[in-house]
Amino acid sequence: MPPALLLRRGRAGHVLARWRPCTVGLVDLADGDRFIPVTETRAWNFQEAAMTHWILPAGRVTNRQTVKPSNCQTGDESAASAFIADWLADYAERRYGIRDKCINEALMLLARSVWNVDRLQEGCSETVFCARPKWNVAKSSTWASDQPPYYSAKDVEAAAELYLDVAKERRQLLDLATFRYDFTDVFRQVLSDRGLALVPRLKDSAVARAEFLALIRRMDALLACTGAFRLDTYESRARRRAGERGVRSLRRMFTTWVETPNTNLNDYAHHQLSGLLGNYYLKRRHH
Repeated sequence: MPPALLLRRGRAGHVLARWRPCTVGLVDLADGDRFIPVTETRAWNFQEAAMTHWILPAGRVTNRQTVKPSNCQTGDESAASAFIADWLADYAERRYGIRDKCINEALMLLARSVWNVDRLQEGCSETVFCARPKWNVAKSSTWASDQPPYYSAKDVEAAAELYLDVAKERRQLLDLATFRYDFTDVFRQVLSDRGLALVPRLKDSAVARAEFLALIRRMDALLACTGAFRLDTYESRARRRAGERGVRSLRRMFTTWVETPNTNLNDYAHHQLSGLLGNYYLKRRHH
């Protein structure tokens, strides 16, 4: 049985705050739920705190670790860019086990585009494929940003092409779960961006509507190639643990979040998963 990830707050009633670090660790379910500390974090929620793959291994430093991009003033952009490039190269080696020029370039493209939120906004920018059907759709859930993208979709497409070049040259990487996940995810973003670009034409163009639906089908097929992006991966686990009741609960957790039909939580927990896109989000656009 694989270990479970846990964010330990400390004593009962301990309030998460930036000056109170929490411990991220694993719970060994096969050894009496023994807690194994991994690192500390001051991230404000579990989703961010759990991203321990961003942390450098003990004793490992980048070539320019003393340069902190957040502290760079005008004129230091090149130093900040060099720091980020070094850091991402180290990250790629930790995640994929390789140092590759194309991967590094792809990560830099993502770092300056979709990963680089340069404005204040409510919630994240979401795909429109999971949104309730309407002509002027800009987001899927209630509390998310409806502003235009803050990044260039061309940068994401260029990064995807570089990932594809690497996959063709190093086919063994597709057997590596981390690479396959990221490869799938960047192409998922490409399809999502293309769908958003079609929204202004949906009302007046049958061609645009057909292309929009085709993109949802393509994304469903793309995600089917990776277990982590398949609905049936999670349904089978829920069924083994809690039967059909568990499956129903999981579907709710992956879509509306609540059972109440009249709620402000429009698709609050929407997920881009194969099986969900094709059998739920796509089908409701045909009604």
